[in-house]
Amino acid sequence: MKSKNLTNQQNHQEEKEFYELAFFLTPQLTDNEVNNVLDELQELIKKEGEIVYVEPIQLRKLAYSIKKMTEGHFGFLQFKYSKEKISDLKSLIDKNSNFLRYLLIRLDPKEDIIYTSEPEEKKPLSFKKPKEPKTQEAIRTKKEEEKEISLEELEKKLEEILKQ
Repeated sequence: MKSKNLTNQQNHQEEKEFYELAFFLTPQLTDNEVNNVLDELQELIKKEGEIVYVEPIQLRKLAYSIKKMTEGHFGFLQFKYSKEKISDLKSLIDKNSNFLRYLLIRLDPKEDIIYTSEPEEKKPLSFKKPKEPKTQEAIRTKKEEEKEISLEELEKKLEEILKQ
């Protein structure tokens, strides 16, 4: 009876869950240093889990300044990891001064999107392309297309609507 309980406990402890990590690294890092940080992070994850998806790191402008910096190297990855060891991983990331900010969340495979290595499958169906800003010429042509109504026509239409 005791051996069954030990086996169940071991299986429960080795249970892995899906996680997603999005992060910004300091902009002062060179490309080689960024790759080294990413490699170290991947090696840490591989010790207790497996990496499912890694998006290439890109230098991006920040929406607001963090530690007086206006840009950073953005990285994103999804992985399976031992839920008992996730706090250890978080503390290692916290100690690394190269990380400006990060967000680590647990994913529910039934509800959340788990990406694959295939780039075509990466974009979820709900992804919307941002609208392009309108140019002055486009605004002018839109105004020209709008029909101008005289004040008299407007009053006649209002009377018709109110009579009904």
